[in-house]
Amino acid sequence: MKRSAKILLSVLLILSILSCLAACGSKEPSGTYNLVSMEMDGETIDADTLKEFGMEVTITFNSDGTGSIDMADEKEEFEWKGNKIIADGEEISFQLDGNKLTLKQDGETMVFSK
Repeated sequence: MKRSAKILLSVLLILSILSCLAACGSKEPSGTYNLVSMEMDGETIDADTLKEFGMEVTITFNSDGTGSIDMADEKEEFEWKGNKIIADGEEISFQLDGNKLTLKQDGETMVFSK
């Protein structure tokens, strides 16, 4: 009986570790990210400078494939799938590296952090 209980506990422990690793390794961007830097025309602008100009931007990805970007008291809704944001018939690719999300479009780069 004791051996069966140990085996059962071991199996449960392994399953819980595997489920945690699967969730931790998720490549989905669910959550809210804040703009921390922007690059345009070869010049990088940091978060403090962006705030001075009123450029506080957040982007939120919901687990259901929807999201929104909030900037200057305006909110734009979008859908996302894989590594693409779809809004107004346009697609914008993004890269996710840990808690860092990068959008590139028309020579501009926006870096967000969770």
